Amino acid sequence: MIRPGEEFPSPDTRFRLFVSYGETDAMGVVYYGNYAHWFERARGQFMRERGLSYAEVERRGVMLPVREMSVRYLAPARYDEEVVVRAGISQWSRASVTFAYQVFGPPDGS
Repeated sequence: MIRPGEEFPSPDTRFRLFVSYGETDAMGVVYYGNYAHWFERARGQFMRERGLSYAEVERRGVMLPVREMSVRYLAPARYDEEVVVRAGISQWSRASVTFAYQVFGPPDGS
């Protein structure tokens, strides 16, 4: 987990999205489970930008299951807000890969 003040891993990828109504709860706040979906999209984009799709990696016999996930929520994302999802590899070895993520609202990076 990247803690406040720590440098985010490089290289990274970013994508923007507008929070849809279906991603929120009755209070208009993003349902916590949707962050995992956004992180998965970011992982896929990170790999595609480096010339490999998730499907191609799996065809090569490499599986990347999510074994653990921890999220620190600093502020809620809300319906119709534009957010940026950022992903990068924070650790890797022959047997594992650890991705780091950030979600923030543009343009000020909050």
